[in-house]
Amino acid sequence: MRILCLRLRLRHDGEPPGRERTASLHHAAARATVPDGALRARLADDVEEFSPLIGWVGAGESASLCLDVGPTAHGFGGEAALVERLRAWTEQRRLLATVALADTLGAAWAVAHCGESEEPATWRCRVIPPGRQAAALATLPVAALRLSFGTTALLQELGFSHIGPLLPLPREALAERFPPELLLRIDQALGKVPELFAAHRPLPVWEAKLAWEGSIASAESLVAAWQHLLPQLLEPLRQRGRGVARLLAEQTGESHTLRRFVVGLLRPTLDADHLLGLLQLRLETERLREPIVGTRLAVLEESPLAVQQQVLFADLAPPVESQAWATLVERLSGRLGHEAVVRVRPRADHQPERAWQGVPWLQPRETNGATNGPVKASPLRKRSASRQGAPAADAVPSHALPRPTLLLPRPQPIRVFAVAPQGHPHRFESGGREQQVVESWGPERLETGWWRGPSLRRDYFRALLDDGRRCWLFRELRSGRWFLHGWFD
Repeated sequence: MRILCLRLRLRHDGEPPGRERTASLHHAAARATVPDGALRARLADDVEEFSPLIGWVGAGESASLCLDVGPTAHGFGGEAALVERLRAWTEQRRLLATVALADTLGAAWAVAHCGESEEPATWRCRVIPPGRQAAALATLPVAALRLSFGTTALLQELGFSHIGPLLPLPREALAERFPPELLLRIDQALGKVPELFAAHRPLPVWEAKLAWEGSIASAESLVAAWQHLLPQLLEPLRQRGRGVARLLAEQTGESHTLRRFVVGLLRPTLDADHLLGLLQLRLETERLREPIVGTRLAVLEESPLAVQQQVLFADLAPPVESQAWATLVERLSGRLGHEAVVRVRPRADHQPERAWQGVPWLQPRETNGATNGPVKASPLRKRSASRQGAPAADAVPSHALPRPTLLLPRPQPIRVFAVAPQGHPHRFESGGREQQVVESWGPERLETGWWRGPSLRRDYFRALLDDGRRCWLFRELRSGRWFLHGWFD
């Protein structure tokens, strides 16, 4: 994808493009205004010769016309030739233009709005080579990331006036100290997360409607109407090789009130019976408060149909990739609600019991990196607590396992009877049973940041017990108490 951001200004207040009038360049730039709503629509119509996907991004002074020229630049003889054609287009309409071309919308917008000084000019253009967004963004002010006023003010207060110093910082540190929008905007500008904009001519909305001369009051009649509408809705998508990813069901009551709900899918589908079943499940949680006179089904999101190679032994297929698994998630989400059916994803947090979060299955998977993997463990010092003749460790050493496979819901207090001078536990009691430590590794110190209030400071140890099990222990530095926090497989 190659996004061209076109920041336009009129040369004279209130005059439509194309009208001749003599004025100095400086005077024209000083009086330049932002195109209004009607003129924006006309300009978007005119610029369609350069790209089929165009749209206005931003509002007021920050509004810019954005074009996806990746699929069309070769038709003009390359990006340079397209830019020259666009320059002639702006001059013909007597527009002041600042243009930026980059791989991402965020980078193109940032360079177009903050990349150069505000010196008067009829035309200013900068082309960012593919993959060079980071270098182009480094010298720009943080306001170029399109952040909220509060986030921008906080960054400036902490001494971050430009984007460059932010890019090499650890992501977990940024996630802890700043709102999520900071990492999102950085990732969008760098191309790690896709960013879409509303098209001037949106894609056609696939919908099917049915209205009754009278009204209906039973769920069975509504389901029968959906069964009639679904084939009409799905046929155009079938011809395009696409499936339904999110489906809207809307009912109009006798008092012209609208009641609607959305059905999400883990995989796009064209199966009318499956969609009807999901609609029925959701209808069971929605009451028909009054007789309805019409219903509408609309596709809110469509996606290419997934083509999956058949497997010889279906029972051995990974559950996440099986259609049965997708159907189960979709039906549970339809019955219980999307927020009730979640999957666990890691989150960067030094406090282990908080290093995860539940994300709804029927929600687009985030790739902005705001939820990173576990914090990297620091190198550990090995300390043996065994005497001669003690059993040796397994082939896979405990220190090769950075986090336990089973983390207790809450740290369990334990009584430690013997501790080496270096802090390693030798023997402890848990659940009324005494455990002997054969070998241990650590400590690994984990503590929370000052910005979260009273900090937690813990020294963690990985311990091999005399019965062959491995556990994760920690000592709380403030109180000196010991806790069992998890078990290794």
